[in-house]
Amino acid sequence: TFSRRQIAAARPVDLAEAIAGMVSLLRRLVGERTTIETRFADQVPLVRADPGMMEQVVMNLVLNARDAMPTGGRIALTVDAIAAAAVDRVRQPTTSGRYVRLTVADTGTGIAAGDLPHIFEPFFTTKEVGRGTGLGLATVFGIVEQHGGWIEVDSELGGGSTFRVLLPASEPAGAPESADLAGPRAAADWSHRVLG
Repeated sequence: TFSRRQIAAARPVDLAEAIAGMVSLLRRLVGERTTIETRFADQVPLVRADPGMMEQVVMNLVLNARDAMPTGGRIALTVDAIAAAAVDRVRQPTTSGRYVRLTVADTGTGIAAGDLPHIFEPFFTTKEVGRGTGLGLATVFGIVEQHGGWIEVDSELGGGSTFRVLLPASEPAGAPESADLAGPRAAADWSHRVLG
């Protein structure tokens, strides 16, 4: 994942449909003390992606959230669409078209400000010895980058974490740029931006 720059099995993928098919498995993995909620916006475009890699992204983000909630909590999985006009053009100056946004939010312990710049580095982990390899988020970052997307993170100690994965929508050439389908406040108030 870290070294390969070619996606061998890319095809149009409905991300919401893919996640819906994983929910039963994810609920078993997180355990009875943690609830998983899903919210899928209407008319979300497809993404051109490797379905197996997308499952890895979702699985790693959910397991990371579970580990941040040792006594249980809530994980919210949201899929919606966002127009390039709502994207931070300082960070992503060449963006155009629409993006599909996967958001994974938890009510866990959060991430210290000093650790945020390092969370996508291979082998970096804040977990105790024997609990983590530091490869989960690094794998997510590598897959998302290979698909032409990026990740943004909001987190603070004691306040949970929110990971946003943005992937280019698979749309016909020349499709018009649409408004942010998630509402005018989407893409606002992201106090900590981590792009790796």
